[in-house]
Amino acid sequence: MSKNNTPSLYYIGFLLIFLLGFSLVCIYFPLDATFLTGNLFHLYILGINLLLLFDYKLPNKKAIGNAMLLTYLMALTEIDRHLIWEFYRFNWWSLMPILLTFLASLNFFRLKEVYPESDLVFISHGKNKAWLISVLIGILCGLLGAGINFIIKIKYLAPTPNWSIHALILSLDSAIFEEIALRTSFYTLALHLFKGNLTNKYANYLTWIGMILPFAIDRQTNVFMSEGLVAGVISSLILSLVFYFIFAFLQRKRDILSAMVAHGLVSAIYYMFSQVNF
Repeated sequence: MSKNNTPSLYYIGFLLIFLLGFSLVCIYFPLDATFLTGNLFHLYILGINLLLLFDYKLPNKKAIGNAMLLTYLMALTEIDRHLIWEFYRFNWWSLMPILLTFLASLNFFRLKEVYPESDLVFISHGKNKAWLISVLIGILCGLLGAGINFIIKIKYLAPTPNWSIHALILSLDSAIFEEIALRTSFYTLALHLFKGNLTNKYANYLTWIGMILPFAIDRQTNVFMSEGLVAGVISSLILSLVFYFIFAFLQRKRDILSAMVAHGLVSAIYYMFSQVNF
């Protein structure tokens, strides 16, 4: 085995471990598959982040403060869920998204210190008010994604929006947890395995796959269970192209902030029209 191919094989191995666990849960625990695969995914991300934290330790104090701020915002979402939904029981497992947000944020900021030339940044630098441009790009992409989502789910949505602050708070789960704790973790894993060199085509392709496909597969558990493997794969690929590629593209070609705004806006608009009782 070529030494140059070793990082690629390791990264493929990480993806295969996720797919194997996902498959075993669907086969042996079909009644609880949706719940269990989600928890399995979180444990998988936890393992990645503990590995990275053990290897690279903590970032600088400012980065730790930024990680704590993101974690605090994520905690607001969990608290809000507990307050507005009687069926949602706050327990120790509810702390997992909060913990993952903190660990993933620490690892991203630390890996950025180790590999400053990497193409993923939290906020774009350069021209004045670059952050404002990122926000505007995120809003445009978010409105596009929300429109597509509205068309797909129109029969489940209310005709008029429910203007509630809860929709914005709950959307932080998508903006922070999914974009940082989940998607960015696959990028930092790639940085670790490829030693910061994501310019060769294998490293680049695998990084794109890691930042897109696992999320789509995890979201399509019900399709896999009810309609079979082929339908699940097709549905996952469509979801990847329509939504998750956009968020990954924003992260790598612009910055994490733009992806957070876009994903958060898609979720906020969905909550406003979803007939959820706040």
